[in-house]
Amino acid sequence: MQPGRPSDSGRGRGDAEGSAATTGATRPPRYILKQLLGSGTFGKCYVATGTSTNELVAIKKRPKWGGGVSREQVMLELVKGLPHCVQMEGVVYTHSPRQILTQHIVMQCVPSTLGQLIRRHRAERRPLPSDLIRSIARQLVAALHALHQQNIAHRDIKPENILFDPKTRDIFICDLGCAKSLSDSPHHMPYICSRPYRAPELLFGSMTYNESVDVWSTGCILAEMLLLSPLFVGRKPPQPQHDNKDNNDNKDNKERDDGRHKRKRNRMEGPQAGDDEPYQILRICQVLGTPTRAETEELTASAGELIKSLELPAVFASERLAATDLRRVLAPLVPPGEEGLLDPIHRCVK
Repeated sequence: MQPGRPSDSGRGRGDAEGSAATTGATRPPRYILKQLLGSGTFGKCYVATGTSTNELVAIKKRPKWGGGVSREQVMLELVKGLPHCVQMEGVVYTHSPRQILTQHIVMQCVPSTLGQLIRRHRAERRPLPSDLIRSIARQLVAALHALHQQNIAHRDIKPENILFDPKTRDIFICDLGCAKSLSDSPHHMPYICSRPYRAPELLFGSMTYNESVDVWSTGCILAEMLLLSPLFVGRKPPQPQHDNKDNNDNKDNKERDDGRHKRKRNRMEGPQAGDDEPYQILRICQVLGTPTRAETEELTASAGELIKSLELPAVFASERLAATDLRRVLAPLVPPGEEGLLDPIHRCVK
């Protein structure tokens, strides 16, 4: 089997339980799905065991459309051997009972994520140990350095995409479905990366960004490990409710429309711009201060048409927000003698 070729469907490491091979032959499954790890817009991830080896693996299962190799598989091939990047062990193609071609990416199994670790400590109101933060930061930077050396931008760095092994404290960057070799083309989709970790140039709609968008996301994650909550969360303020008959009569219809709109957006590729987008920019300005005119002009020079139409230099000039020294804000959360943790955050999101 040549990994990733749809024409090789059903051959290779083996089939997941319940999936028939493309050839139609009946044979025992070589992997048995044990537990659902998580699901997203495009697929589901399971813990599975090999029937002959009893080896634990993770299997990412998703429909395969088109005849080409999926972007995620191409990226996983490129990151083989790179430090702290999840490693692919094989790819299997099967057909569902409805004859839908399904891709199964077999990967090393890591039991948890950084997002789960942060949420657990937040629920227990217990800060992450500073030595663990340092260890995770070193590994994350090493992984990104290796990716960027290959001219690959991950473009969706967030705690849920960082696997964490609580026994070894090792981390692995995963979910390379949004990753891209930036040398392939001069223009790139701006609506990428989850909003709390999205760099300003992406919020401004730039299509000519570089790997530094991952650096911004990394700074947000380092701060989140101290805060136990995201650093930048911009939300549209709730609209005032008018107590009138028309609003009450239309409430159910609006909720149904909102639900349909949300489901439609979830089916679209990647995170999409929405009403919260300008408020995310505002939240960053509230924390870091209003950008200078030169910085604003640099951002808008490569921004999308919608952002350019907002005349941001004039908007920012009308009301300036004082800059905040993140090191001073986060200092109370750092144990004595560990102030060095704050410098990387300041450098990443300045």
